[in-house]
Amino acid sequence: MSDDTLDYGIALDGADNDSNGKAVITDYVDSIAKALLAELKANMPTMLAERRAFFASFEDRLYQRWGRALDLFDTCRVVALEAGEEFHRRGSGRGGKADIVYRVLVRLHARACLTASEVGSMLRTGHAEAALARWRTMYEIAVISYLVKEHGRDLAERYYLHGAVESLKGAERYQQHCVRLGYRPFSEDEMRKMRAQSEALCTRFGDSYRHDYGWAAHALGVKKPAFSNLEQAVKLEYVRPYYMWASRKVHATSKGIALVEDDTHGHVMLAGPSNGGLCDPGQMTVISLLQCTGCLLGLDWDVKTLATFRALYYLVGETERAFIEAHHELKKASQAVRDRRQTISGHRRRRLRRERYGIRAMQLWRRNDSR
Repeated sequence: MSDDTLDYGIALDGADNDSNGKAVITDYVDSIAKALLAELKANMPTMLAERRAFFASFEDRLYQRWGRALDLFDTCRVVALEAGEEFHRRGSGRGGKADIVYRVLVRLHARACLTASEVGSMLRTGHAEAALARWRTMYEIAVISYLVKEHGRDLAERYYLHGAVESLKGAERYQQHCVRLGYRPFSEDEMRKMRAQSEALCTRFGDSYRHDYGWAAHALGVKKPAFSNLEQAVKLEYVRPYYMWASRKVHATSKGIALVEDDTHGHVMLAGPSNGGLCDPGQMTVISLLQCTGCLLGLDWDVKTLATFRALYYLVGETERAFIEAHHELKKASQAVRDRRQTISGHRRRRLRRERYGIRAMQLWRRNDSR
């Protein structure tokens, strides 16, 4: 915690106008914090061992419920990865590895495989909302892959070179805050080179190229395109509700902190892993991975690549069904737990009523007897 943060905390207590009081509070808090830190470090090995054992047990139980779906998910990921590796080794595609469309799609596919691996790790540890947030990236990769595949070389080149424009924006923002962050700024020569490169591209491709999705402006006929324009162009706008839903798991909106509906416990504030919610991110990730793989392999279909893609297609369908089956089984088990709790609660209520009525009857009997 920085000194500024500590000063702000003290100021909230009204001690900032009294320098002596502020110094006393600061020293007192600091002494407590150091003692607490020493205790935490002493207990750290035991605490972490207990937590790790708890989460290992949890992940074992999660696998018992979702194991088949998770194994099929990993199989989809491996098939897609190996298909992309084989395609890249052969240098397939129009014009081979020198073709810009090929270079863009093979890199997008590699990133899709990486993101799918991240989603798989989150699913296995019960972090479904994080997995859904990462699917959002998978979906963006799929949309852009479709767009590049459809519009070809010109769009692929604009997309590939747009990194220079993004780099300049990042560098300018970095320059504003680097000193406070403790880093050295870019030199004037470095900034001049980045500006020259960005300006040359904007001169070549038009002023719209400066915007975040400016690389797609010419192909879509939109001066300042948004991601929704890209979705519409590849006819995936019907997925928008899922994309918006996943976006709430990325940004700190009020909707993002809403209570989560847990199948067993009702509405809860989720602060750790859960064995629910894996169905949607699991399904949607393998679908997006299939789409990205199809865009890459579709550059140069042959019997082998077509058969591989068809096998992956069937495997994705089986994976979807496995996630749905596990989801329904979880809901049934959760309903049984809720029913059992309601039965126990009913027994408890009846016992309490009997006890209350029994006490009341005893009081009346004693009162009558005393007369």
